[in-house]
Amino acid sequence: MDSDDYRDDDIMTIDVEYVELSSIIKQLNKRKAPGHDKVVNEHLIYGGTMLVMYLQKLFTLILNACYIPHDCKLGVIIPIHKTNKPKYQWCSYPPITLLPVIY
Repeated sequence: MDSDDYRDDDIMTIDVEYVELSSIIKQLNKRKAPGHDKVVNEHLIYGGTMLVMYLQKLFTLILNACYIPHDCKLGVIIPIHKTNKPKYQWCSYPPITLLPVIY
């Protein structure tokens, strides 16, 4: 296909499918640490159909606007001690970044 076959309006109309989003939410792992927003996977898993509908609208807006909200890009960095490594060395604590579940 030629690049002339596409209009700018056609490219920026992305819809997130409810069924696909619902399926992805059901596959989330439970008992994971939250990000700075304190939302955990269980909130999404047990949130119900209304939450999935609002998330569908949110993700559709994000994709169509080509803009990721600032709060989605914030992370909490936590050093986690590696087992079998000396506790007094800084290299025994690799950083783990906790991002918001929504992101």
